Amino acid sequence: ALRVVVADRVASALESGAAYAEPLASLRKLDPATEAQAKALAPFADKGAPTAAQLADDFRPIAERIAAKRRAQQAKANVGSGDFRSKLLSMADGLVQVRKADAPAPEAADQPEGKVQAALDRGDLTGAEAAFAALPAEARDEAGDFGATLKARAEAEAAARTLIGNAFQALPTGAGPATPASAPPASPSR
Repeated sequence: ALRVVVADRVASALESGAAYAEPLASLRKLDPATEAQAKALAPFADKGAPTAAQLADDFRPIAERIAAKRRAQQAKANVGSGDFRSKLLSMADGLVQVRKADAPAPEAADQPEGKVQAALDRGDLTGAEAAFAALPAEARDEAGDFGATLKARAEAEAAARTLIGNAFQALPTGAGPATPASAPPASPSR
């Protein structure tokens, strides 16, 4: 039962962004078999982990830079194509969005960086990590060390879930509530 309490303290602290070095050390002492999970949780133990909302806020300007670079590359490719219409549309794209009147508006979430942002906004760190890994190499480079932080945070979250699951599975199963053996039988009241 103590493992459940300590694992829950670690998971709660991880989710809220608080430090959890003390409960993690206690968990390592209580159950040395949790060392793999403890290693995944260690990077954030002293200072606390970024929350999903903080990661979403941190990625937003990165996503904007990635999208701007992609648009600039598309504009450059259009200008280089030699087609006058493409050049004109490319120049106008910086000022207004040009599309057919009956065409649906392009969704930012359809772009690779939009998928990362959408997953972060939902709090889905595992999905965000997978979407980030699917970004083109130049986009991952644009993100700098954000990818490493996201990966470490997603691994820490998975480790915390594993710790709690294993702690609950280790609880003994009883045959129901125990009754004291020395309690006298109830006497009928008159």
